[in-house]
Amino acid sequence: MGESSIVDQVRRFRIPLGLLTLFIFGQLLLKSQPQLQPNIPVEKWTTQIKAFLTSSAPTPIEHPIPKLMLAAHRKYKGMLTRQSTTLEEAVKEYERRYGRPPPRGFDDWFNFVKENGCKIVDEYDGMVKDFEPFWQLEGVEFRRRAEQVGELASIDLVRIKEGKTTIVNVERGHRGNEVSARAQGFAAMIEKYQSKLPDMTLAINARSEGRVLVPWVHLQYPNSTNQDSSTGLAAMLGGADPGAVDKDAHLIPDWRGVGSVWDAYRQTCPPGTEARRLFQSIQGHGSRPSAFSRAQTHLESEAGPSKDNDDPYQGAGSDFSFVPNTQEGFDYCGHPSLHTQSGHFFSDWRTIPALYPVLSPAKAPGFSDLVIPSHYYYASTKRYTYGYDSINTVVKDIDDMEFPWDRKVDKVFWRGATTGGGSSPPGFMTQYQRHRFVRMTSSHSEHNRTVVYAHPSKPNEYFAHKVAHKDLNEHMVDAAFTKAIGCRDYPTGCAGMMKEMRFTDPVALGEHWKYKYLLDLDGQSYSARFFAFLASQSAVIKATVYREFWTDWIVPWVHFIPLSGGYDELYNIHAYFSQPSLTMAAIAKADEFNATATAAEASEGDALLKKIALAGRTWKRTIGRKADMEAYVYRLCLEYARLWADDRDEWSLKMTKTEGWRRNRSGKEKDVDTSDPHDPSKAPPPPTPTPLVTMGDKAPRMPNSLSRAYLIAIGVLALVFLSALALSRDSIPIHLPKHALTDSHALRPHDYLNASSSDPAPFEFCPIFGPGDELAAKYGAAALAKTRLHAGTGARVQRVVHKALSGLPVTISVLGGSISACHGAGETPIASTCFATRFFNWWNNVFPHPASELTVGALRRTDSSYFAFCSAHHLPDRTDLVILDFDSSDPNHSSWSDHFELLVRSILVRPDQPAVLVLGHFAPQHQNDYGFAGVEAIHNQVAQYYDVPHISNKPILYSRFLTHPEETSSTYYTDPVLANSAGHAVLSDVLISYFQREICAGWAAARGHAFDAPRYTPDTQGKGLLGGKAAHAETTSSDVDETLNQLRVPKGRMRDRPHTLAKFREVKPFCASANDLVNPLPPSLFYGSGWNVRADPKADAELLRHYWSSDLPTSKMRVSVKLAAGDVGVYYVREKQGDPIAEIACWVDDNVAGAVKVTNRGTGEVPLPELKMIDIAVPAGAHFVECALAGEEGSTSSPFRILGIFAT
Repeated sequence: MGESSIVDQVRRFRIPLGLLTLFIFGQLLLKSQPQLQPNIPVEKWTTQIKAFLTSSAPTPIEHPIPKLMLAAHRKYKGMLTRQSTTLEEAVKEYERRYGRPPPRGFDDWFNFVKENGCKIVDEYDGMVKDFEPFWQLEGVEFRRRAEQVGELASIDLVRIKEGKTTIVNVERGHRGNEVSARAQGFAAMIEKYQSKLPDMTLAINARSEGRVLVPWVHLQYPNSTNQDSSTGLAAMLGGADPGAVDKDAHLIPDWRGVGSVWDAYRQTCPPGTEARRLFQSIQGHGSRPSAFSRAQTHLESEAGPSKDNDDPYQGAGSDFSFVPNTQEGFDYCGHPSLHTQSGHFFSDWRTIPALYPVLSPAKAPGFSDLVIPSHYYYASTKRYTYGYDSINTVVKDIDDMEFPWDRKVDKVFWRGATTGGGSSPPGFMTQYQRHRFVRMTSSHSEHNRTVVYAHPSKPNEYFAHKVAHKDLNEHMVDAAFTKAIGCRDYPTGCAGMMKEMRFTDPVALGEHWKYKYLLDLDGQSYSARFFAFLASQSAVIKATVYREFWTDWIVPWVHFIPLSGGYDELYNIHAYFSQPSLTMAAIAKADEFNATATAAEASEGDALLKKIALAGRTWKRTIGRKADMEAYVYRLCLEYARLWADDRDEWSLKMTKTEGWRRNRSGKEKDVDTSDPHDPSKAPPPPTPTPLVTMGDKAPRMPNSLSRAYLIAIGVLALVFLSALALSRDSIPIHLPKHALTDSHALRPHDYLNASSSDPAPFEFCPIFGPGDELAAKYGAAALAKTRLHAGTGARVQRVVHKALSGLPVTISVLGGSISACHGAGETPIASTCFATRFFNWWNNVFPHPASELTVGALRRTDSSYFAFCSAHHLPDRTDLVILDFDSSDPNHSSWSDHFELLVRSILVRPDQPAVLVLGHFAPQHQNDYGFAGVEAIHNQVAQYYDVPHISNKPILYSRFLTHPEETSSTYYTDPVLANSAGHAVLSDVLISYFQREICAGWAAARGHAFDAPRYTPDTQGKGLLGGKAAHAETTSSDVDETLNQLRVPKGRMRDRPHTLAKFREVKPFCASANDLVNPLPPSLFYGSGWNVRADPKADAELLRHYWSSDLPTSKMRVSVKLAAGDVGVYYVREKQGDPIAEIACWVDDNVAGAVKVTNRGTGEVPLPELKMIDIAVPAGAHFVECALAGEEGSTSSPFRILGIFAT
C-alpha cells in the first residue's frame, strides 16, 4: 500500500479519531482534578498521595525514600570531592565562604589535618556562624567575658598558658578539683597541639543543656543596650534578667518558679514573629498527626522548596511524610506552640541572657553557645562506646555482642530513662520528646494508621493499608523506659506514668546490636549514644533538634535515617525497608504477599537498609574519629584566639606565594590515600526503582510509506498527552518517576456537607436536647436553654460552623482575665483542666483537623479596658472565633460599657471578620457585691447591639449557690471568684452545648432541612461585606443580602444619636504598651527624660511586670500615637492602699491647658492596672501624648508607673 493510501485512510478517519481524542482528553482532565475542598492548594507530594489514596485503582507515584537517598548520596559525594587538597586551596575556600582570611596558625592546622588523614577540610560553616556575633565585641571585652562567665554555676575554665593547660572552677573555689568531665575531655582533645596555642581562657559548660540565650535586640543593636561587662557579671545579667540576681547580688542558678527557658527564648526571636506575640496556642493533636511533624512535613525538590513551605500545615497524611534532615534548624520563633514538645524549654537551669563565650556539646535552635565535641564521643566508656573491652580497656572493631545482619531482629529498638526536660514550669512533661515517643509506641489503640508496602514480586508498586496502631507497635517497635526520673512532676504522678507507658529492666549497650533499627532520641539534651550506634552494624534512626560538631560533616539518608519530631512516619520507614511478616500481611489484608513471598526472603529495601548501616559505620571509622574531633577543636581554638586578640588583623594568616608553594608541595607529599572500599561515596548510588514501562532494544526503522501516518498519529496523541499532563500537574507529580500506590481509604478531614441530602445528622447530639444529647441529660434542657442569655442570629458563628462542616481548619481564640488564664485551676492558659482546652479538645473530636488551632491571650487581673485597645497583641492575625470572658473580670460600672463595646467592635471590624462570643463566668463574690444584677447585664446590652451570642454558666450555678453556698463554693471554686477544675468543666459544657445547637442548626440549614440558621454559600462567606456579589444557583439575591446584613457591624456606637452619625469615625485601636514585646518603644525615647523602662518578673499580674517609671518631678515622656476615632487614654498602676502616692499630668500635642491629672492612689490590697481617658474627639492622624510627673524640680517623688498609652 502506497504512502498516499495511508494518508488517505488517516484523513478518512480523522473525525472518529478527533472524537476519540477529545474523549480521552476529557477523561484525563476530569480525573486530574484533586478530590479536595475548593481553594486548598494541591502542591505537596503528601497532598498528592492523599488524592491518590481516594482512588481504588492503582495509580503510579514515586515512593519518596529512594529520591531522598539518591539526593543525599549525591550531596555527600559532592561534599567529599570538593574538599581542598592543598593549603592554598583551603585558604581560598575559607576566604570565599567567610569573606576574611583564616586565623593565624591555619597552616599548622592544615598540616595536622593532612597528617591525620582527615577527610573534612572546608565544612566548618556551623562553627564560623557560632563565632560571628562575637566579632562585635572588642578583644578586651571578649577576654573579660570569657573569664567572668566562670563565676556561674557549672562553668569550668580551661586556661592555656605557655603551652600548658590547667582547669579551674571559680564558682566553687577549687583549682583542678571537682571540675567537670567535659572540661577534662576538652583538655585532652587539645593536648597534642596546645603548645602551639596562645595564652587564653575557655569556658566549658559542665551541663549538657545549652546555656546562652541572647535577646534579639542585644544582638542587633549591641551599641544601644547595656552590655558592658566591666560593671561585673551580676550587674550584667541582672540588667537583662532581674530574676537572675538575689538581694545580695548573688547569681541564682535556677528559675525557682520565676521565668523559664521558653520565656528567655522568646526574646531571641525577631519582632513580629509568632513567638513574640502575647498569647499561647496549641494545635490539633491526639490521634491526629503531630503538629511537630506537620511543621516539617515537606519534601524539597532539587529545584528548591515547594511554594507552600511557608504554610507547613497544608500537607495531609504525615504517616507517609518524610523529612530530608533532622530538625536542628527548626523555627520555634515561627511555630511557638510546638515548644511544648521539646523538653529543653522546661529545663530548671537558668539561661545566660548575654553574649558570653560558653563552649557546649550541643545547641538547640536560638542558642548562642559555641559547639565542641562531646567528651562521651571522645572518651572510651562501657556505657557509650561500641566495642569497648572493659577488662583490657581497649576498643575493638567488632563488639563482642554484635549480631550478623541476617540474624538481627527486624524491629526499631529503643531503651532509655524519662529524661527530656525539667519542670519550669510544671505540667508539660507528657509532651516531652521521649514521653511522646514511648506513649506512641506503647499504645494499644485500635485506631488505624496508614502503612505503605512494596509488592513483593513487583518492587516498584506500593500498596497502602490501614493497620491498627497496636498491631504496628507489636510487629515493628520495641521501645520502653528503663528508669523513671522526675515522675513526681508528671501530671498523674509516678503511678500514672507507669500506667501510660511501657517500662522494663535496663539493658547493656551491647543488647542493642540484636536489632536492625536503633532509634536515637534527645534526652535532657543531645544523645551521647549516637556515635556508638553509628559504629555498630545496625541502621540508626535519629530525631533531634540539636546541632553538634558533626552536623556539617554527615548526611542524613546516607549515614542514618532522619525522623521528624512528631515520629508519625516511623512505621512507614520500617514498612519501606522491611517486608511485612506473614502475620502483619494478614492483619493488613495484603493477600498479594501470601502467594508471592515469604518472610525469609530479603527485599530490596533490606539491602538499602544494610547499606545505610554500613555507611554509618564507615563514616564513624573515617570521619567521626578522635583525630577528627581534635582537628575540629584545633580550628575552633584558632578562631577563638583571633577574637581573644586586640589586633585581629594581626592574628589573621599572612602567607607569601613562596611559602604557599612550599606548603602545597609539603601538603601533597604528606597527603594520604583517602579511598576506602566501604566508603559510601565510592559506592554506586542507591538503585533507582525500575519504571513501570521499560524500553527494549532499538526497533528497526519503519518503512517510509508508514512513517508520515504514524508521525501524524503520534503527534496528535503526544499533543493530547502533554496538554492533559500540563492541566493535571496539581495532582500528578510529573517531575517524578511513576510507581503504583493503592488504597481505598482517604487521608483527610471529613466533609460533612458532601453527603446525601436525605442522610440523618452525623452527630450523636442532634437533635439538640434529644436522646443523644449527653449534656442535656446531665444538666437538664431547661437549665441549658437559660444559659443562652442572648443568642441573636448567630450569623458569624454559623459561618464558623459551616467552615468546620466543610472539613476546613478553624482557629479559636480566647481573651479574658484570670478565669481564661486558668488561674487557680491549671496555672497555664492551655492546661488540660481549663475550659478553653476542654472545649478545643471537644471541637477536635467533632471536626478533626490537624491545622485547627486554639490561642489563649488571657491575662490575670486584667479587664476589658486593656483589651479594648490592645486585643491585636493577643490575637493571631487571622482567627475564626474570638471568645470573650470578662463577666467576672470587669467592674460593674457604666464606664465598662464603653470599654467592652470598644473591644467587641474592634474585633468585629478586623479584616478577618471573626465571630465573637461573650462567655460569662458566675463568681460568688459578685453575688455578694451586686446581688443578681452583675456586670453581665452591661455586657448583654453590648451583645444585643452587635448581635453576638452571650452564654453564661450563671443560670446553672446561681440557684445552687443561693441554696447551698458552702457546698457550691467548695465544689466549683478555688476562691470567691476563681473556678477550679470542676468549675471550668461546667463552663466548657455550657459552651459546648451552645455550639452543639449551632452545629445541628447549621447542618440542617445546609442540607435544606431547616431554615432557622443562615445558609452559607460562596456568596455569603463575608466577601460581600466589601460590596461584591455573585449569582448562585440555589440562593436568591435576597437570601444573600439578608445573610450579609446579619454579618455587618452597626454604623455608630451604642451612645450615638441620629444627629451624631454623620461625624462618626470607625475605631482603630492604638496600643503603645510597656508589655508589648513585639514592637517595644525604642530605648532612645527614654534617654534623658527621667523615665525608665522597668521590669518586675515576680509581679502576680502579667501586665505589672513591665512598665515605664519615674521618680523625678517635672520629668516628661512623649509617645507618638496614631488616631482614628480620636479618644486617648493612659493605662497606669493604681498602687495598693497605704502606699505613697504620686501624680502625673497628661495631654495631647500642645494642649497643656487641657491636661488631665492622674493619681495612683489605690484602695485595694494589691496594685491593679487602671485606665484613665485624657482626651476625646481628637482629629484623626498622627499626634503625641506627653505626661509629666508632678512635683517641684529638684525634689523627690514616689515612683509613678505607666503601663501604656492607648487611643482609638
